[in-house]
Amino acid sequence: MKRAILLADAAEDDIEEASIWYSIRSRELERRYRYALSTTLDYLSEHPLGSTQIRGRIRQFPVKGFPFVVLFAVYPKVILVGRVFHTRQDPKRKLRTSR
Repeated sequence: MKRAILLADAAEDDIEEASIWYSIRSRELERRYRYALSTTLDYLSEHPLGSTQIRGRIRQFPVKGFPFVVLFAVYPKVILVGRVFHTRQDPKRKLRTSR
């Protein structure tokens, strides 16, 4: 069953920050980042349990070709994406919602 994807504010901020960073370097790189993220979210909407459970309900899945993981929680009809976390960030910050 395909689930809807909801992005938390922190996830939207993460995506926008990365998009800006990539667009400064190359519009094509930004396009590839957005496509890879979209492909990841589409996959997760259909196969959310095909990911790594990291704590309680929270799971993570890598964005192919980019140094990011999507952190999310699975609910019966929806997937809540809490962060799109750059893997070089301090891993202790990964589960925090505030920056």
